[in-house]
Amino acid sequence: MALLLSAQAHAQQAGQDADPLTELDTVQVTGARGSLTKAQIIKETTDQIVDSIVAEDIGKLPDNNVAEALQRITGVQITRNKGEGSSIMVRGLTQVRSELNGRDIFTANSGRALSWEDVPAELLGGVDVYKNPNAELIEGGLGGLVNLRTRMPFDQEGMRLSGSFTVNQWDLRDSTQPSASFLFSNRFQTGAGEFGILLNVAHQEGQYREDRINFGSYLVYDDVPGYEGREVVIPSEIGMYSHFGDRERDGQYVALQWKPNDDLELYAQALRSDYKFRNREYSVRTGNLNNNADDMVNWSGNGWGFVSPDIPGYEGFTDPFGFDANGEFQYGTFNNALVTTTARMDWRNSVTSDYSFGAKWQASDRLHLSTDFQYIDATTEGVNYWVDLLAGQVDADDWRGWAGLYGVPPLRVDATGKYPTVTVYDQATGQPIPGYMSDIANYGGWYSHLDKRDDNDAEQFSWRADLRWDFLEDGFLRDLRAGVRYTDRDAITRSSGWNWQKIPPAGNPDGAWSSFRPAPFSDYPDACYRLFPFGDHFRGASGLPTGYVACDEMVADYENTVRMFGHDPVPFNDVTDIRQYTEKTYAAYAMLRFGSDSARFPWDANAGVRVVRTETTVDGYELVPDSATGEVSEVAVQHTYTDVLPSLNFRMFLTPQLQWRVAASRAMSRPNFDLLDPYVYLNNTFFDFNTGGVSYASRGNPYLEPMYANQFDTSLEWYFGQGSMLYGTLFYKKVEGFYYYDTVTANYYDAAFTVPLEGGNAGETRPCVGQECVRPFQLQTRSNGEDGKIKGAEVGFRQFFTFLPGPFDGLGLEANYTYVDSSAPSPDATTTDGIEIAYLPLEGLSKHSYNVVLMYEKSRVSFRAAYNWRDTWLVTTRPPNAGHVPQYHDETGQLDASLRFNLNDVWSITLDGTNLLDETRFDYYGSPSRPNGWYINDRRYGLSIRANLDL
Repeated sequence: MALLLSAQAHAQQAGQDADPLTELDTVQVTGARGSLTKAQIIKETTDQIVDSIVAEDIGKLPDNNVAEALQRITGVQITRNKGEGSSIMVRGLTQVRSELNGRDIFTANSGRALSWEDVPAELLGGVDVYKNPNAELIEGGLGGLVNLRTRMPFDQEGMRLSGSFTVNQWDLRDSTQPSASFLFSNRFQTGAGEFGILLNVAHQEGQYREDRINFGSYLVYDDVPGYEGREVVIPSEIGMYSHFGDRERDGQYVALQWKPNDDLELYAQALRSDYKFRNREYSVRTGNLNNNADDMVNWSGNGWGFVSPDIPGYEGFTDPFGFDANGEFQYGTFNNALVTTTARMDWRNSVTSDYSFGAKWQASDRLHLSTDFQYIDATTEGVNYWVDLLAGQVDADDWRGWAGLYGVPPLRVDATGKYPTVTVYDQATGQPIPGYMSDIANYGGWYSHLDKRDDNDAEQFSWRADLRWDFLEDGFLRDLRAGVRYTDRDAITRSSGWNWQKIPPAGNPDGAWSSFRPAPFSDYPDACYRLFPFGDHFRGASGLPTGYVACDEMVADYENTVRMFGHDPVPFNDVTDIRQYTEKTYAAYAMLRFGSDSARFPWDANAGVRVVRTETTVDGYELVPDSATGEVSEVAVQHTYTDVLPSLNFRMFLTPQLQWRVAASRAMSRPNFDLLDPYVYLNNTFFDFNTGGVSYASRGNPYLEPMYANQFDTSLEWYFGQGSMLYGTLFYKKVEGFYYYDTVTANYYDAAFTVPLEGGNAGETRPCVGQECVRPFQLQTRSNGEDGKIKGAEVGFRQFFTFLPGPFDGLGLEANYTYVDSSAPSPDATTTDGIEIAYLPLEGLSKHSYNVVLMYEKSRVSFRAAYNWRDTWLVTTRPPNAGHVPQYHDETGQLDASLRFNLNDVWSITLDGTNLLDETRFDYYGSPSRPNGWYINDRRYGLSIRANLDL
């Protein structure tokens, strides 16, 4: 380490093509401190801006998930799926390229990248994050490139055996599950040269629970009792949800290396990742609180949605509504509310298989050649199914046949406490009815069910060839690198869309829509329901009612349950649901490395250009506008573009320990496949309550261009000790062609459209015929918009305090902070006051984020506590049913910790925990005074025993 930090070593690094990944074994520091030291060497010696994570032991990243490990790196922010790190952003952009050992890796879905939660962390030896790439790296990452590194048998001397067994406990779920991993590696000499083999298998089982409270969209009214003539806002619904789920990951990896002589190496690698995700949800939802005729509510009884003491029979409600000084909702009492309970099951199974082989040949002292072949096969299947029960009793006097929708007594929603509460009141007395929702007699029966299926396949063949020419006699020119790459990718996506159906009376599948009455429970004796005990919801703090829901085993038995209710599982429609995408790329690059060791301040640099041609074809269908028959036409849209991507990386050694870097490049990111779908979907999911019933349609854009970024970085890095560093980075990105929703009016045939019944009563309709079925839609499609800007700063510090007296000399501290200021076009977005917003920050991006890690490592004991915090961020500019008011997620932080005891040189025991502060997450529409929801997740505790044996 002393040599690495000396001036002589810096000059040597500036003059040679040292690969830091091959030099790590010279570092003798072990444990957590050793992994940080190795990661620092990669950052220090690589001639471009990169941050790395190195596994502390073979197959053990410092966090239990790849995304959660990446959140410790400056400039990286993550989002969580049911409490576990799921997706990442680098410097504000989700367009992050994912690689495995420098090659493509992806999940079979509508995107291009890997779902970061799919791969078991035990298969990885490290992760590298490139923020401003050079020409040698594969294109496609606008925010950056994340390369997952597996181990190779030549990484260590001799034979190694490694294994682990972990038991994890989730407190909210009250569940305990195991995980295990095993690794074998060996290298040996034969008469045919040196061989190496590495086998790695990992199995993870996890469970979770997430509790959630959600408000619906907010509407403005001026006729609320007691507030007539004053504009106030009221949420459209409130719901209580509990999610229970299971995660299972299986990973297998094998690597072979053969070195017949000192100049030639051949290798082969194969990885298979199998990820199963099962989510179950139980909910009680109270909706249609606000007497909006366009919501199809309150067409029975007295026609009121707002309770008032002026209504006969409601004299006992003397304080039905309350609002703050700004007209924001505090509490309110509603009658004729629609109350449903839901049991839901959704699962996903993703399998990715990656096979590769290649060779490296040093043809002469100057010429190095390499080639690499890869084949990826990926599949993803998914099903989403839910069943609804309807609360309330039949209203025999409802002449429109909407009986059963309006039989629930008045509901009071109170948002003045820490969490909102819902209470059912007696109409005559104005007093609470205890246990109303826990009495099955207060339910009308089976109401509706909803299903959706996905089945995706993707495969890709890739080939690349590279050369390096070393300038041995030249002190200025270091080497010239060049290469070519070809890919051929096919992807088929099958997505049925949501199929919502009313549950019909038994034996009459065509009678589902003859009435909005639910089907009585007695109609389906083989169906079952249960009382779900929500008493511990939000650890007993939510104050929301329990309720009856469909049995879990019935919802999980998707196909049989759908058929029991008189329907078939939703099929895949060739026209609307199935798309095929093919894409070929042809790339070539050249890069020159040069520098000076004899200058006053030694320096090195690389300059290069990458040229890539992309040919994409989308096979699908297009809905013909203004057609009176709903005509569709088959289309095969081809789109080709060529990009020139230059790059420059410069590094100067101000002192042996102090480096200054400058980097500039042009990056591109191709659109995800689902954004290219040419079909027009008339989907009521986009029904906008705030606009009084405007109908929306959506489609992709097969001519969508990539997004581009001209990006610049400069950093100052001080490496002042073993595993200790201080650095600061400024960065700027000008992003061209941000994707945005372009909205135009278009007329399409809608077979479900109805028109007024001639001579009928008010509100009676009949099905449309021919040209009557053509009606206007607000068509939303993705387009390339105006340019956006991202600028920011990163600061990081790490030090082990070896100068302290024992035992405190084992202490260490790591801290980093990221500031990112972004601006992207947001057409049609508005504030809660209806004022248009031209620009907003990027979705998912926090302006401020930081990590603080306290470490201790001494003799047999190692401790680590890590706190990650991020500021408020924009979730989406278009939340469902909320108009154009953006949805934000409030600031949040999480504390994780681990404690390890090394029993001896082979065995160790680790206790770790995540979400130790039991963080409550919160998001809102436009302003915190308009909540969208609250979320809590498990605290997880794990106990692991590990063995590492070198033979």
